[in-house]
Amino acid sequence: CALGLATPMSITVGMGRGAQMGVLIKNAESLENFEKVDILIIDKTGTLTVGKPTVKKIITASHYQEDEILCLAASLEQNSEHPLACAIIKLAIERHLPLQTIHDFSSEMGKGVHGTVNGQRIALGNVKLLELFNLQPETLTEEANKLREEGETVMFLIVNNEIAGLISAADPIKETTAAAL
Repeated sequence: CALGLATPMSITVGMGRGAQMGVLIKNAESLENFEKVDILIIDKTGTLTVGKPTVKKIITASHYQEDEILCLAASLEQNSEHPLACAIIKLAIERHLPLQTIHDFSSEMGKGVHGTVNGQRIALGNVKLLELFNLQPETLTEEANKLREEGETVMFLIVNNEIAGLISAADPIKETTAAAL
């Protein structure tokens, strides 16, 4: 009889304690099953991360400078509200880089963006965008793969149908994440 009362009571107390800490538990069965969990996968941006990506690295092709790559990418992205675009623009502003006027802007859903800056055809996007332009990342493949393995998003910058470099960005982990987990 005591077990019949103790078990539901402890589950109710556990659910109440979780709610006080901001953890909502759907039902008692979920709480009981959670004991068996070995791996937790969380896919929502902003849950464990800040929710605002930052530029982590800029890698250039041989005859381009880092600020040149950043300036062209920020110029291309200046009218976008996409979180990755905002990260690029923010860094360009912090470095006091002058953003150029963009013409013929176009967005390729799930691939990237392209347009004309100072008479140069500029594009910024992922590997699918490179395929659209019939380009191979060749010399930057190894660096891009390393950055992806570290959880960074890699964007290639194309200037006049040539890969000029890449920019990687990532969403920083919140200071409270370790405690939350």
